[in-house]
Amino acid sequence: MKRGKRPTRNQKIRIKSHELNPDNWLVIKECKDCLEIKHKGSNNIRKLIENKALEMHLNLQRRQIQTDKELLKELTIPHEVRCQKYLQKP
Repeated sequence: MKRGKRPTRNQKIRIKSHELNPDNWLVIKECKDCLEIKHKGSNNIRKLIENKALEMHLNLQRRQIQTDKELLKELTIPHEVRCQKYLQKP
């Protein structure tokens, strides 16, 4: 298992920008556009990506998954209820 080091001030800012608590994470590896961190308690390893284009692409994928889940919920509603919802006049 890799040993982690306590994050520096700038690394803590980067960790916070990903909505994580920097007190719970150790830094394993740092490169120009990524930061590899390990959780103190569970030893889970995460790779924080700083590349904005890649981050935007991942966010779009997450949104697509979310809309797919909403569509699936819509399709699991019984047909009669679905029809009543769209037939109601405003």
